[in-house]
Amino acid sequence: MAAQAHPVFLYVNKAHQDKGWQPLTGWHGHAAPFAFDLDYCPAAGVTQFRTGTHSALIYSSLEASLLLWKEVDMRNYVKKSLQMTDLFRACVADVLQRHGIQDITPEPSKRGSQVSLINTENGFAIVQALIARGVIGDYREPGLLRFGFTPLYLSYEDVWLAAQHFCDVVDGGEFKKPEFQVRSSVT
Repeated sequence: MAAQAHPVFLYVNKAHQDKGWQPLTGWHGHAAPFAFDLDYCPAAGVTQFRTGTHSALIYSSLEASLLLWKEVDMRNYVKKSLQMTDLFRACVADVLQRHGIQDITPEPSKRGSQVSLINTENGFAIVQALIARGVIGDYREPGLLRFGFTPLYLSYEDVWLAAQHFCDVVDGGEFKKPEFQVRSSVT
């Protein structure tokens, strides 16, 4: 009889976490998962035991959510997502210009539901300040701020509010606070 896979959760006492060895390495267990280094360097502590793929049981709930996509008119979805990104860009345009933040968002036919901005000096801190306000963005070196807008669960009001938060954080200099300068492995 063939062995069956089962979900596994791991507890390792802190005194032993850096003494173990994980034979199934994955990007989740890398010391710098978004550095995209060619050589693998395990993270410190229990994090090194993470792999890149979760249990199949975790994905079972995904199957049910994907059934909703059968009811979505993709033309309307794409149209609204582009309108949402255009709304965000229009709302923040003056702030971008005043603070030297570059909008590198591709033209509509070449982009998804995403706005891409560049600010090499303060991009990380801006994203962290926004996250603290509940506006979730993504940051990638060198200076890339990314914001995604999906019509399935965001409204135009949500986009407008996110833009207002962005303007407040940048114009008010909120991103300069020390707590938004601290780097972590994932933004």
